[in-house]
This record gives sequence, C-alpha cells and structure tokens, in this order.
Amino acid sequence: MNRLLLLSTAALMMLGCASTPKPTSSPVPSSEANSGAAEKGATDNAAGTKSDKVSDPAADEVRYYGGAYTTMSPDGKQPYGPPVPVVGKRTLKKNDGLILEVLDMPKRHFDVTLTRTEGSTFTGTDAGKTWTGTIEYSGEEWGWNSWTYAIKLTDGSGTLKGKGSLEDGKMETDKTFYDPSGAAKARILESLNAVTAAEYEAKLAAVKKLGKEAGKPEGAKSAPKNGASK
Repeated sequence: MNRLLLLSTAALMMLGCASTPKPTSSPVPSSEANSGAAEKGATDNAAGTKSDKVSDPAADEVRYYGGAYTTMSPDGKQPYGPPVPVVGKRTLKKNDGLILEVLDMPKRHFDVTLTRTEGSTFTGTDAGKTWTGTIEYSGEEWGWNSWTYAIKLTDGSGTLKGKGSLEDGKMETDKTFYDPSGAAKARILESLNAVTAAEYEAKLAAVKKLGKEAGKPEGAKSAPKNGASK
C-alpha cells in the first residue's frame, strides 16, 4: 500500500462514536476545549439554530482511547504490514456541536474536527485538509453506539466507506478504501479500548518512543548505549 493511503487512513482512525462509558477518572476539559471560549459569542446548537450560549468548558467531556489498526487486502486475506498502535484523545463539545480529536501513532500526529450539521450527522476534516466527509450516527443522543462513514480524499486519490460500533467501552471500525474508478484497494480494521488519562499518557509515550526508534538509521536501533559492538 502506498504512503498516501497510509497517511490518509491514519487520520481517520478515530472518527466514530461520539461518547463512551465514563472512564474511572473524572474527565477534564482539554486545552482545545478552553481555547476561544471567552471570545466566542453566539453559537449554532445541535439543531442548527442560533443560540446565545457561550461555550462552557465545564460542560465538555474528554475521552481517551488506545489500540491498533491493521491494513489489509479488500478481502481481508492479505495483511499490508503489522498492526499499528494508535492513541487518541477526544473532546466532546456538546454545546457547540463539535468533536475534537488528537490522534497519535508512530511518526504521525493528526488533529481532527467533527462538526454537527443536522440531527446526528457530522462533517469532518483534519488540520491538513487532506480529506472531508460525513459521519452518520445511530443511537442515543451523544451516546451513539454505531455509525457509518463516507470520506473523500481531497487529492482525488479515492474514497473511504465503512462502519463502526461501540460496546462496553470497545470501539471497532471497518473501512474500505476505493480508488477513483470505484475499485476496492484496501481494508482498514481498527480496535480501540477506552482508557484513563494516566493510561493514555503512558501509551502516548510508548507510541512516541516507537516513532523515534523507527526514525533511527538501520543498525542504530538496538546499538548498546556504551557504543560497544557485539
């Protein structure tokens, strides 16, 4: 699978459920949730009508996830490499109809914004504008437990379609990448579990360490600290 597909699909790993069972530690507002709250005046509510409420950071919720995704042939028979670890931090800004995500995997970092447009429909993109798309949720308000994807890569290289689900704190997604002709080229499966803030930080540190190791020259990854050769 080419590098473009890796980068594009990696940015879509966490797009899915808007809420999860509460973690063992109390959720706290993220920096994203606080930024701009004082300056923001009227906001659009979930139904798309105007509201005079100012964004309330105290009403925001933060969720943390850890797991991995695997890319394979469309029929699922041929893996395109080993599972890739991924960690994510999700801020639910219910008053603003927004979901903000920070995703990390070895040597990759993504910031994703989902904006509620109508009912349980959200549009999304990443900070680099490499893709745009729509996510349709099903289930209870802000506790949706299933969803579908319709994603378009902005460079014209293809689309992603798929579905996801959440049960007992475990998120699973199944997406397929299609080229411009409509031919299926790859399948991406993801499995993530809700974790505490402390567990997230530990997993994030491990992912960053893997990224640093992957960036080292061949032969230097396992070199003894004293520089002695075996």
